[in-house]
Amino acid sequence: MDLKELLKQYSQALSDSRAFWDIVAFEHSEWPWEDESTLARVLDGMRSLVDPVWPYEPSEASEFPPPFWLTQGIKGRKLAQVQAFIAQVPNQLAIATEWCAGKGHLGRLLSFTQQRPVVSIEWQSALCAEGAELARHHQLPQTFIQQDVLATTDDGKIQQTLRNSQTAMALHACGDLHIRLLEHATEAQVRDIFVAPCCYHLTRQAYYEPLSKIAQACDFRLSKNALRLAAQGLVTAGRRERGLRQTELVWRLSYESWRQDQLSDPCYRPLNSVSKAIFAGPFEDFCRWAAAQHGMSLDLSFDAEYWLAIGKQRFLVTEAIEQVRLKFQPYIERWLLLDRAVFLQEQGYEVSLKAFCERELTPRNTLISARARV
Repeated sequence: MDLKELLKQYSQALSDSRAFWDIVAFEHSEWPWEDESTLARVLDGMRSLVDPVWPYEPSEASEFPPPFWLTQGIKGRKLAQVQAFIAQVPNQLAIATEWCAGKGHLGRLLSFTQQRPVVSIEWQSALCAEGAELARHHQLPQTFIQQDVLATTDDGKIQQTLRNSQTAMALHACGDLHIRLLEHATEAQVRDIFVAPCCYHLTRQAYYEPLSKIAQACDFRLSKNALRLAAQGLVTAGRRERGLRQTELVWRLSYESWRQDQLSDPCYRPLNSVSKAIFAGPFEDFCRWAAAQHGMSLDLSFDAEYWLAIGKQRFLVTEAIEQVRLKFQPYIERWLLLDRAVFLQEQGYEVSLKAFCERELTPRNTLISARARV
């Protein structure tokens, strides 16, 4: 499979279909496309693209769970992800570096399973302390380094740590965090790199900056909105979470419709994030909070039922647009994965993309595996 050629093909296909996915559904009160036959034709073209990610195949290693006393405090879904990830890491004796480790659950289980030393890098000192205590309690050769991996002032220390390792791994390190690992690990010439990317939109840049030379040469850019689309997936969301999300969207659309009407302003104006608890209270309280964000206030004539009805109508339009955008989500995520994979190839690595677990366990179930060419 020629990943470089695939990256070019995905770049062209996504560029040609941009009108269908690079829009903000929330801003539209009406269906934005006239010719639905064009959409069908475009989607047929997208489906013809080769999927660079190999499907999930359970390994024998994943069939032998670690002892219960080692996994206490790790939630079931997270534990299953960690076990599936470890099953893809070859058994070696050399030092492994765990990136953005948290309490070091991944490193601790890898150290126990493979009887190898692990260095866990984590920004929060409290998590480092908890992880170090767990490693000491279980008598495992796992050490912690408290470090902000995004701070360039510590690059030398990070490089030294990685040069002493033969494996670098990150399970769901967000956005810039896993990109930094790819950059650091390739510079340090770490032999094996295992990364399961997550939250592509958590980046400091307004537009995505491609890693690979191939992607940089393509006339194709991704906005923060597109990166959020790539990270979408409510596979793991429960009924309550989905219901809360619907309530929030309806209320925000209801308020926005009222605001546009009051000010004769057709342009969408965003609101700050707010505690989800507000959506368990009265709709009017939310609107008062929202209006205050825009320097406005509700008057006595505010008709909550009327604006809620308007919001529900707009919600249906928004959801319909989102359903179209979501059809392109897998291809945008594949493009991002290909960019990372091709970057690693350009740095002298053999690379594969593979699902390390079932999608029902996590929507971000792709593992980038790279080994330095001899």
